[in-house]
Amino acid sequence: SRIDVVHLAPSSQFSPITNESLLSATKTKYHLPDSFILYVGDVNWNKNLPTVIKAAKEINFPLVIVSKTFSEQDPNSNHRELQSLKEAQKLAQELSSLLVLSAIKPNYLAALYQSAVSLVFPSYYEGFGLPVVEAFASGCPVITTKGGSLGEIVGPAALITKAQDYHKIGQYIQEMAVNLKLRKHHIRLGQTQAKRFTWEKTAKETINVYNKILNQYA
Repeated sequence: SRIDVVHLAPSSQFSPITNESLLSATKTKYHLPDSFILYVGDVNWNKNLPTVIKAAKEINFPLVIVSKTFSEQDPNSNHRELQSLKEAQKLAQELSSLLVLSAIKPNYLAALYQSAVSLVFPSYYEGFGLPVVEAFASGCPVITTKGGSLGEIVGPAALITKAQDYHKIGQYIQEMAVNLKLRKHHIRLGQTQAKRFTWEKTAKETINVYNKILNQYA
């Protein structure tokens, strides 16, 4: 009763791109494969990146990772918080097609989302899950879990799996890659879902919380 939930939102820069030259330039600039899945985010234990890599390896599907953390080498490699990163880096050595980008500007990231077969985001837990709504807003299907907030955030728009089930994730990736009707269906659902989240709405709801507290103690 003392908690008010205020959702975050994607930047307005994340939207479907009709400029074919930008999409082509993004592919050329980052040497993108013709077909690939995408992971965007940190590499904490809850992000479950090793499972994404296992799924990509099992079906031999190109994977693009956008993560500054993944590229970093930490001397304290035995720290418990770095075990997922170590595992992901080790598994990645066995991938036949992997591209890692440590930083990318929002307009190129939007083009990257739109070019991907799917964002694969099988988190154990999320407080919100910003890459998911960025993908939705950009016209990218999503494969994810119901971990933490994700079930609430994605609604009916994403393909849902258990976090460690890389076999199922691989199956979903293949379905998205070959079934254009399925992919377009989830793109439409995702774009509808993304409209629920705007920074204007976030600001208004935050102000409402402050006003409620002020009125209680006025």
